[in-house]
Amino acid sequence: MTQPALKILQLNLNHCIAAQDLLQQTVREIRADIALLSEPYKTGTGPCWAKDSSGRAAVWCCGSSDGVLQDILREDGFVRARFGSYWLYSCYLAPSLTLEQFGRTVDKIADNIRGRQGVIISGDFNAWSVEWGSTRSDARGRLLLEAFANLNISLLNVGSENTFRRSGTGSIVDLSFASDSIAASATWHVGSTYSASDHEVITFTIGDSRQPLPRTQHFRRVFKAETLNSQVFGHNLEGLSVRDIMSAEDAANSVMARIVEACEASMSQSGTYTRHHTPVFWWNDAVAEARRSCLRARRLYQRARGSTNFEALGLEYKRRRNMLKIAIRSSKRECFLALCDSAEHDPWGKAYQLVVKRLNSSRNPPPTDAQAVRSIVDGLFPVVDEEMHVPRLTPVLHSAECTLTEVLETVRRLKPKKAPGPDSIPNNAFKLAVLLYPHVFVELYSKWCCCRSRGSRK
Repeated sequence: MTQPALKILQLNLNHCIAAQDLLQQTVREIRADIALLSEPYKTGTGPCWAKDSSGRAAVWCCGSSDGVLQDILREDGFVRARFGSYWLYSCYLAPSLTLEQFGRTVDKIADNIRGRQGVIISGDFNAWSVEWGSTRSDARGRLLLEAFANLNISLLNVGSENTFRRSGTGSIVDLSFASDSIAASATWHVGSTYSASDHEVITFTIGDSRQPLPRTQHFRRVFKAETLNSQVFGHNLEGLSVRDIMSAEDAANSVMARIVEACEASMSQSGTYTRHHTPVFWWNDAVAEARRSCLRARRLYQRARGSTNFEALGLEYKRRRNMLKIAIRSSKRECFLALCDSAEHDPWGKAYQLVVKRLNSSRNPPPTDAQAVRSIVDGLFPVVDEEMHVPRLTPVLHSAECTLTEVLETVRRLKPKKAPGPDSIPNNAFKLAVLLYPHVFVELYSKWCCCRSRGSRK
């Protein structure tokens, strides 16, 4: 079974506030779905963030504001989270750990991975091995390879480009692993984007790009009701029937699925919003130019190792890096002051929206398990015994033998411009379906009324 495609950004932020700021812009530029981070300066709150017990490893669902991470496990040195059909592990094993502590953490990761499919592991392991391009192997590298040897995972690192650079030297300590079933289609590379960290930005894509992302990553489709082609709609509904379906719920699901298919064939849909279309609020041309200058100065500095102007280029790189940090701080300060001023003139504007969004981000996501939802509905809306004589409103469709007149009268009262429900079916399309096959809806509503009457007698 193929897995949906997932674009992942991996980075050690080195506990740097400038790197944390640039990360927000970088994930927009490369359109990453998930960010697996080591040593973040700070982490967010809500269901799209997960961090380990020490706060040095984090998973961020950055591809969508309503993305949800589930089954989160927080340990010292790594965090695990499930996103759709993938199991994500973000790790940071500090160089200060003893070999025994390093081995215990790696064994915990290996034990937790065992038996799982769709596993993705990344992080800064501070381990060396010729297997991933290092010039030598150390005890940490050998321990890591031994722990992962009996697991169905593969190393994604390609080539010998350094993932960590400082003072003209570097090493490969940022590693990425994935299950064998998804590693074959993975593309992994070290990016050239300046991150304000000593570590390079690593991006890799996993899964089948033809498969859609989990539903939380998509905006709901919206049909354009004015583009409805009645002939195409009717042709796609040809043969609609619920006669052979006993359950009222199954019959309703079957009818609505056919109507949705007919809508997709007969109407155009609104274009989906491109994720990360706009940069972060503080991004401007001055900050972009400062980042380009900083990247250029760093490259010259790294390539000049051993030359006479090595120290001078190092000082120039530090100067450019400080200029970038100052530019970011100045831009954020100006934007914040402008936001405060706008709140005075427009109390329901951007400032209000940001505060409300921040408050809502800490809310728990709604339950998706069918059994849990059913228990909540039964608790909130219990079946009332008729002997209690609770007054209730008489519905239009009141009898078990629903008539054609009742169905047509109910549909006639639907307003064509009213917003559609969760199924996204416009009212004019639904009215057309009823007019084309009224007997199907009479039978469908009769099944529903019979089920309701049987439930009330119980």
